[in-house]
Amino acid sequence: RMSPKDFADALTGVALEEPFPVEAEKLHPPHMQYLCFPSRRAFQNPPEDPTQNLYVPLPLDEETRNELQLQKLSFVMCNLRQQLQLQARPDEWPDSSKPLWCGKGSELRFVRPGDEMDAVMEAEHLRDDESAPVRFHWRPDLRLGSPAACAMIAEDLLPDEPSFADNFLHEVLKSLLHEDSTIQELDLRGNGLTKDDVNLLLDLVSSHRSLVRLN
Repeated sequence: RMSPKDFADALTGVALEEPFPVEAEKLHPPHMQYLCFPSRRAFQNPPEDPTQNLYVPLPLDEETRNELQLQKLSFVMCNLRQQLQLQARPDEWPDSSKPLWCGKGSELRFVRPGDEMDAVMEAEHLRDDESAPVRFHWRPDLRLGSPAACAMIAEDLLPDEPSFADNFLHEVLKSLLHEDSTIQELDLRGNGLTKDDVNLLLDLVSSHRSLVRLN
């Protein structure tokens, strides 16, 4: 096992010749694991071994969709929006945490972590180079998971832009009613869905192939 100092020394100065070609937010979208039960009996008498619990990722990914082949799914009185807010924060994910990073507009955007002393010189050389990769540095005055971090993200939203929780919920609904989904019955009663949520559901239902009942 390496000590933290040895680990930092081993990685210091390691650089890629070219920036990674795929945007990180496309690789790591927000998600959470939701505890589900295959039947009412299993809900009333859950397994004693916690390793036997069934956790379904939300949004539902293609691999899980193909593996489980879900036909009936009930979220009655689960208060999904609140559960999503409790289990996932906007500062945890690449796309939603962008307001918390010193990126565009900062001299740090052209230097690797650890080379901050060269920020001014690098900025002068690369200021007009549109091909130069933008590197993001965490703001030193913010702590991950703090109320201040989440508040800064909320303040950065445009007036008509949906919140992180609303976006997250909509991605979950889209995944559940994906056109390749095998779900035939979906129960969403008791989740405090808004008008925007319902309008999205109506759009999704119109192109769904196997859905028989939606509550």
